[in-house]
Amino acid sequence: MSWKKIKSNIVYSNPYFRVLEDDVMQPNGKEGKYFVVGVNDFVSVIAEDGNQDIYLVEQKRYTIQSMSLEFVAGRVEDNEEAIQAAQRELKEEAGIRAQNWKNLGYAYTSNGITNQRFHVYLARDLEFGKQELDPNEDIAVKKFSIEDVRKMILDNKIIDGPSIVGFYKFLEYRN
Repeated sequence: MSWKKIKSNIVYSNPYFRVLEDDVMQPNGKEGKYFVVGVNDFVSVIAEDGNQDIYLVEQKRYTIQSMSLEFVAGRVEDNEEAIQAAQRELKEEAGIRAQNWKNLGYAYTSNGITNQRFHVYLARDLEFGKQELDPNEDIAVKKFSIEDVRKMILDNKIIDGPSIVGFYKFLEYRN
């Protein structure tokens, strides 16, 4: 037997996420409740230039009150395809356009509490321009070798989960 949703109610909602309270039938046959945080999918973009260097962004993340080095990322808006979000976010956050795009797959951020997925894209054949940041964004674009990124992950200098997962997908794609 698997989980079965009987009824679902939105108990909290804002423009960024909603909390659902689901009445469920559990795998053991007993009724219960399950709370799910519903959030739009997002994208994570690995931009690789012709020298096999990759571009990350650095910004202060309010939630952890610390600087975070990560791949370009952003929300997939309603009625937008993930590839469109990836192209938009790379241009806005890093000022980069790419001619060649490869979908490297997806993963879930924390599938025990949320249904949010992130789609990983590889962007190549890059053209560099100017960032188009939102007024509340302060983002620095930084270039690193693949080996430097690997070392920064191992040294806990890159601590963003989707960036770490995306980097693994990138390495497997390159092999």
